[in-house]
Amino acid sequence: MKPAIVLCSGGLDSVAAAFVARKKLKYRDIIILFFNYGQLSLNQERKASRFCAKSINSEFVEVKIPELKKLALAPLVQKRAMPKETSLKNTKAESKHWYLPWRNLVFLSYAMSYAEAQYIKNAQVCDIIVGFKSEGNEPYPDASSKFIRQLFMRPL
Repeated sequence: MKPAIVLCSGGLDSVAAAFVARKKLKYRDIIILFFNYGQLSLNQERKASRFCAKSINSEFVEVKIPELKKLALAPLVQKRAMPKETSLKNTKAESKHWYLPWRNLVFLSYAMSYAEAQYIKNAQVCDIIVGFKSEGNEPYPDASSKFIRQLFMRPL
């Protein structure tokens, strides 16, 4: 079975993806790839991602990308007043508060480089597994099914 790299933020979507990779898809060699970009919830996310890695008996790798924090004013990375919205009914309106431009693309690019350095150079195939929140009309352009298909489409 080929190895897998799971992008894991410690959130429900990525942790579920990691468990599906291990339990349902039966990957034996899994790396949990966690990104530290100065997010305000860093300690909680790291703790949850480490726990996920331990729970599925996988390696935990942390990548530091401090420059990413400078690209947005989102409450996700900046210490400022949090939005007072409490309803999750309008996820598009709520999501704009948390958008960090092309964060998932940065993570995927790093994962692809990591996969090549760790596996592909030795003629091994490696899968990259993600669990992005996407409700079909996601306001984050780098979390949509269309984006993922275009990113991994190979030219003829």
